[in-house]
Amino acid sequence: MKYLIFILVVLLLMNASEASFNAEKQKILSEKISIIVAGNKDKVGYIFIDTKSGLGVQLNGAREFPAASVAKVAVMAAAYNLSYLGKIDLGQKIKFRESDKLGGSGVLQWMKAGNEYTLWNLIRLMIVLSDNTATKMVVETIGMEKINEYLQNQGLNKTVISDPTMLIGPPSREVNLTSPYDLARLMLKIQKGQGFFPDGKKEMLSFLEHQRYRWGIWRGVPQGVKVADKTGNLEGILNDAGIVFTKYGDYILSIFTREFKKQREARLLINELSKVTYEEYAGETVKAPLKILKKKSPDLPQVISHADIKNAIMISIDLCPFHKPYEKRLFEYLERLGRKIKKPLPVAICVSGPWLKNHQTELEGIKKMYLAVTWVNHSYSHPLKDDFLNNPKADFKREVEENVKLMKSCGLDPSRFFRFPGLRSNSKRLNELHKMGYVALGADAWLAKGQMIKDGSIILVHGNGNEPAGVKKLIAYLSSKEMEIRSGKLRIVSIEKLLKDRSQGRDDRIRHL
Repeated sequence: MKYLIFILVVLLLMNASEASFNAEKQKILSEKISIIVAGNKDKVGYIFIDTKSGLGVQLNGAREFPAASVAKVAVMAAAYNLSYLGKIDLGQKIKFRESDKLGGSGVLQWMKAGNEYTLWNLIRLMIVLSDNTATKMVVETIGMEKINEYLQNQGLNKTVISDPTMLIGPPSREVNLTSPYDLARLMLKIQKGQGFFPDGKKEMLSFLEHQRYRWGIWRGVPQGVKVADKTGNLEGILNDAGIVFTKYGDYILSIFTREFKKQREARLLINELSKVTYEEYAGETVKAPLKILKKKSPDLPQVISHADIKNAIMISIDLCPFHKPYEKRLFEYLERLGRKIKKPLPVAICVSGPWLKNHQTELEGIKKMYLAVTWVNHSYSHPLKDDFLNNPKADFKREVEENVKLMKSCGLDPSRFFRFPGLRSNSKRLNELHKMGYVALGADAWLAKGQMIKDGSIILVHGNGNEPAGVKKLIAYLSSKEMEIRSGKLRIVSIEKLLKDRSQGRDDRIRHL
């Protein structure tokens, strides 16, 4: 097998002598890539480009691969270029129809038809959440002909968008196609801002940086290194292309795989290729990523409902299913208070599946606020009957796991906490929850029920419009204590801190019920 080493001599902003990546590293990286893909050479496409010097390494870079959701980058770039040329308005509102709904990734499939979304917001959802419904709406609004015309004008001749759903894979003739080289060049154009307004470049990079599927390139770089990428995943197809921003410089990485019998094998290969690339580029060893806690952890308490901490409280807000708008005044007050003390207030927000599905716009507003949020699982279906989880016929594991999936698809980072609806549980459910690696989050100051706030209280209010009396009491309490909060005499503590204290041997401060 012959591996080509090439030098890009276009789109350079700096001299090769200034780059941290040199010809010697280029040769070593090429050899390492050769070893890693041995035995799978026909299944893998790889492109690396150092944006400083233009030095690169490639394997099967010009070969066509099914694009999967990586093609959404092409749709986004075409939209922003057309906006730059004055041919479309990203603020244009598009009515959401029932016929627009598609399965797979994203949240729009659960939203009510009839709502209107700006083209900008649909593009954001298309990238950040890889929303298939949003993608279809964007493609149909812009037109596939214009998208493909943009790609051809940019010389991306292997990239063709023929399926607006992004769900069709081989062997269909309608599968979207691209090449590792085309996607690398497109990422380079975005990074350089070529053919886009400066604000458009910033927005696209922000979308890519905050996309939620981080199983690929991200897992090959150290924590803290920024990656702006887009993944793609169909049966037998696993791709990732993006920009890696390091203190030594930036580089483009585009990795495509096909026909692996197990997706896990392809994912691990992408992780290893990313890791080796970073290590050779930066001259640093990448440590193995931390594993997310999922299994039983005997060090965790079953329930936390109070902490014996003086001059400190914790705030939790439940978002149960309800038809009214959320308590915007509460969130805005907490945000203002945080700005006064010059740090975001820690708050636990407990989200149920139905609320997430029906209040997407409100959720996006909360996510942008100046708050330090711990996102708590509040069950997937949350029927109105509070003790439904005590019903032996209830599928408790599904209630936990499906809501985790939904939370992630909404761009949230689920914590290890779970709140039982109505705070009602039993020993059996608590044991099941503990075995899954979760802690039940209780409360000892449910304000709407008249419970008083004490030192170490976990306060509970409903932010879904269901219990305005509790919200009123919390705002009044915090307003009366504002001077103490600002001076540090009264602290608002994160619930995560309680588990950290326990891991450090200070678990006597946690009260178990």
